[in-house]
Formats: sequence, C-alpha cells, structure tokens
Amino acid sequence: MTGLERNADIVQMCSYAPLLAHTDAWQWRPDLIWFDNLNSVATPNYYVQQLFSVNKGTDVVGFFSEAGKPIARKDSLYASAVTDRNKRN
Repeated sequence: MTGLERNADIVQMCSYAPLLAHTDAWQWRPDLIWFDNLNSVATPNYYVQQLFSVNKGTDVVGFFSEAGKPIARKDSLYASAVTDRNKRN
C-alpha cells in the first residue's frame, strides 16, 4: 500500500484479491472478509485498505535519516507519508 501511495500520480486504481472467504470452504489465507451463514468479519488488512482509501493525500513527503539518506526498504520496513493540500494537514 505504501508503494501505491508513493506512486499515486501513476496508479489510478488498485484491487485486493482474494476478497471474500467462507469460513468452511476457503482456498487462500489472506482474504479480506470472512463470512458464514450468519456473520461476516473484516480482517485487519481490510481496515488498512479502508484507511488508505479515505485518507488520500495530494503531496508525498520524503523520509530521510539523520545522515540525509532516504529511508526506503530498510530492514523490510516500508513507510510513506502524504499531506493533503485541500485539508491543510
């Protein structure tokens, strides 16, 4: 998701797949929404997707270390930050 956010000027739409899984018959583990005949449960990944979708920024803010080097893909850690010119935050 951070890669999509950093490249928001190029990426127009994205999709998470697989989306739905029945609790008794599933093939993949990273589904977003699990359901049975009476209930549905959203996973933490669902809420991450929702968070990114409703908090879109207009400008990407760079991450730099104290030495002035960009922090990217360091120790399997990915990060991104944006500001929203329209909301001024």
